[in-house]
Amino acid sequence: MVQRSGYSLGELCWADVQTPDVAAAKAFYAAVFGWRYEDLPTPDGRSYAKAFLDDDLVATVAPQPQQGGAQRPAQWNVYFAAVDARAAAEEAEHAGGSVQFGPEAIGDTGTMVFVEPPDGGATGIWQAGTHPGSGRHNEPGAFAWAELITPEPQAAVGFFQQLFGHEVTEYPPGRRWNLHHADGGRRGGGGHRPCSGGGRGGRRRRQPRLAGLLRRLQRQGSGAVGRFRRRRSARGAGV
Repeated sequence: MVQRSGYSLGELCWADVQTPDVAAAKAFYAAVFGWRYEDLPTPDGRSYAKAFLDDDLVATVAPQPQQGGAQRPAQWNVYFAAVDARAAAEEAEHAGGSVQFGPEAIGDTGTMVFVEPPDGGATGIWQAGTHPGSGRHNEPGAFAWAELITPEPQAAVGFFQQLFGHEVTEYPPGRRWNLHHADGGRRGGGGHRPCSGGGRGGRRRRQPRLAGLLRRLQRQGSGAVGRFRRRRSARGAGV
């Protein structure tokens, strides 16, 4: 069990999913990861769910913002830890990116901002208040890895290095992966790899014994996406 009570600058600290069908998403992830939930109201009269492994908070499942137009597919958001979210937002613009949302205080839990690297791929930044981030890390059902699939990986590498001081290792040497390390290289910060098309994004939750996992996913109506056993839920959010 890898329990966490805090995160260093530049570490991946939190993930949440916004979905058009909270009930369906809850059922899917409960079947896949064994999550239990605590439902809470949203200001607009709907509800969102805190997801737990045992007693440790590991994610939230929230409804999409109510906006006009067509319904969007579900989407996972990932967050890097920051000491000062406002300063990180300013630095994002200096690094060639842009600020998409915030900074905004979320009660006393912390401050959130979304930034975008030079070639796209919105990324969350979290300045902890009473909520430091996921209570579990790198174990079955908990957040374990994130990657940005981008046609311009070197621009993204420079962006995240400037924001968080990530150390970067090419893997294999001189090849397609750029592995980011936070906190002096002791903990992984995620990775980047080039894409063949325009798609961006990616995140991972750890799950051993993939054959059994895949059978459960198929029963929940998901579809395969790639070699890493990345799956897409019935509402479209890849994990």
